[in-house]
Amino acid sequence: MIYKFKTMAFVLLTCLTLFCFTACSEDKDDAPTPEPTPEEVSANIDYAYGCASDLLEIADIQIVYTDTTGKEVSETVQKTEWTKSLSEVKVPFTANLQIIFTKKEEFTPKKESYDMASWQYINYTTSNGKYDLGQEKESEVEVEKGDIDTHLKLLNETSKHVKEIK
Repeated sequence: MIYKFKTMAFVLLTCLTLFCFTACSEDKDDAPTPEPTPEEVSANIDYAYGCASDLLEIADIQIVYTDTTGKEVSETVQKTEWTKSLSEVKVPFTANLQIIFTKKEEFTPKKESYDMASWQYINYTTSNGKYDLGQEKESEVEVEKGDIDTHLKLLNETSKHVKEIK
């Protein structure tokens, strides 16, 4: 009886060992492992412009910037400071900020010189931790009344600001 018991135990142990080896076999699955989808990145963007009050007296100031859909939008500046904030903009995105100066027809110089200082910037932070607090494009100039037209032309030529956000 002990002999039968030992034989049965041996056969049972052999079967269990074979089962273990087949259970641990390598997977032969030919299905490709799906790539993880990249996290969608967004950005918060701040546009800003500021100028001396003399510049508002001399010129009509138009701001053209890129909105969340990528379209250019135009606004008229009424005060010495202008800001626009965009939230959760899909990246990649090209942020444009352009300032357009048009001398007012009714403007007649009454002073010998005018403060035509101005500044502008584009800042952003992205959902994946990138940021650019930007460098202000700035001009601080006291302009004599005879040079106002020349300075407005120079401002128009240098007032475009572009940032690629990735």
